[in-house]
Amino acid sequence: MNSSLRQASLRLAGAEPAQALAPSFPCGRRRSTLNSTSCQAYSNQTNGATMTPAAQSKAVAESQRTKPRPQKMTLFKALSFAGPAPELVNIRLAMVGLLLGAVREAQSGETFLAQAQHASVQDVLLVATIVIATMVPVMHSARHEPFGMFTPRAELTNGRAAAIGVVCLLALEYKTGVPFF
Repeated sequence: MNSSLRQASLRLAGAEPAQALAPSFPCGRRRSTLNSTSCQAYSNQTNGATMTPAAQSKAVAESQRTKPRPQKMTLFKALSFAGPAPELVNIRLAMVGLLLGAVREAQSGETFLAQAQHASVQDVLLVATIVIATMVPVMHSARHEPFGMFTPRAELTNGRAAAIGVVCLLALEYKTGVPFF
């Protein structure tokens, strides 16, 4: 039996992913990955019978027809408080800003706040590029998928740490009046 057809038919029937990977033996001969509750649920959903190839192809065709189409994100939804854009834009700007501010502070001796007050056209273009590069995939409802060690979770964690670092750096330099780096 084709495993992808079987998995699609089990998903259509509401079976768990672990059940989709289990062999189609009767409950007594199943592998030990499934407990008795999931074995009973599987038997109830399939009425104890295996699906014929015709029924499988019909189930796959039906599951492909009933897939919800991704809705296009509106600008209002993307920028709303619960939307994906505000946090992504802010953490990406915080990561780039903290790195760039630390390098420039070490080179020029200006505080982070003084650098922000004397922002050049290049700095404004960099911010605009980051905002646009973040908003385009968000507006097209693109999936945020991992790429090697660069995962969405790591980006959020590092970005939040960078945002806290920017706030701490600003507060420290404001209180002392001297550059940190």
